[in-house]
Amino acid sequence: MKKRMHVSHSERALLPLFLVVLIDSMGFGFLFPVLTPLFLHGHSPLLPDHTSMAMTHFYYGLVVAMYPLFMFFGAPLLGDISDAWGRKRVLLICLMGTGLGYLICAVGITSASLILLILGRVIGGVTAATLPMAQAAVADVSRDAARQAKAMGWMMFAIAGGQVLGPFLAGLLSEKALSSFFTNATPFYFAVGLALLNILWLMWAFDETYRVDAKKLDLLKTLRSYKHVVENKKLLLVTLAFLCMQFDWSFFSQSSPAYLQKSFEYGHFELGMFSSSLGLLIAIGGGFLTPRLAMNVAPRKAAIISMLVLAIGTILSVSAPNQTIFWIATALCAVSAAVAFSFIITLFSGVVDKTKQGWVMGISGAVIAFAWAVTALFSGILLSLGSAAPNLLGGVFGVIGFGLLLKRST
Repeated sequence: MKKRMHVSHSERALLPLFLVVLIDSMGFGFLFPVLTPLFLHGHSPLLPDHTSMAMTHFYYGLVVAMYPLFMFFGAPLLGDISDAWGRKRVLLICLMGTGLGYLICAVGITSASLILLILGRVIGGVTAATLPMAQAAVADVSRDAARQAKAMGWMMFAIAGGQVLGPFLAGLLSEKALSSFFTNATPFYFAVGLALLNILWLMWAFDETYRVDAKKLDLLKTLRSYKHVVENKKLLLVTLAFLCMQFDWSFFSQSSPAYLQKSFEYGHFELGMFSSSLGLLIAIGGGFLTPRLAMNVAPRKAAIISMLVLAIGTILSVSAPNQTIFWIATALCAVSAAVAFSFIITLFSGVVDKTKQGWVMGISGAVIAFAWAVTALFSGILLSLGSAAPNLLGGVFGVIGFGLLLKRST
């Protein structure tokens, strides 16, 4: 007989937060449909005429990497601050930084300034803790691991909704054939408007989920967060498994647009549709499959199975230059990535108490940031070796992550 979960009043408080995550994810989804053709389709207006293809790949990776690289430092700090100030205040800081970052990126693209584009990515990255704060809010109100995994699944559904709409709109708003007003900068200006809308919605609709006590904020302690991870063996193992999962997924999702462009000559619109399809598939994994697994399968077991499927799908995606095989593999990767993410985050939350949820979710955000920064930098180098190389390496990390989760279960 199936177990049924009734939604509590505290869990309903998360509903406005899901919309915040959806809108924020829309802005992030604008990135690859714009930057991939901007750098990799002929000569980039952001670079000197004599720039080699190898250096173009490097600058492309650098621009992509700046956001997660600075998120690596900002997310744990903002997570710990939220344990002292509350989730809502820190979310507002994040959204203001996000809006400013998009604005500077738009000006950089309009003025053909690589420096401004990188600066915008840095500012956005430092304040990119919306998702970790949302995860901490879920942990605040969840009464058990099954409910938390289910809520994380709905969080992934919200992210996926943004990833469907964001790339689709980016493809439209940057397509000059549709309107003379559309440029590569238009999606970023639109993202600024989304950030402002998000701020207003958060201020009006979201109630604080974490009641702040007299906890004193210790920034030095925050900066020593990574040492605490190493000292906590259970947390360290989950962290390493999550890192491998993020390496796998980020190699796949960041490098596949370049693979599709080189192998099948995908353009702005086709790349936008690919990114949107990832969001739709993540929605299926997070909003449909994860809640059902949460009621019937232990979080650790669900994480192990989904990690293995992700690894297989990533390797399969580039096993042959065939679009049918690639799209089947894409479905496996996106659905399993959503499931693995939800259940590994639940494992993260379970190794600390309620007073450290902001901190541990900040650590999870830092893991995501580190993985995406490293893969962005190395994807440019690996693409020089072959368009399939990043996905193959991602699959290897997936296999390692699967092994670490198996070790965690014994």
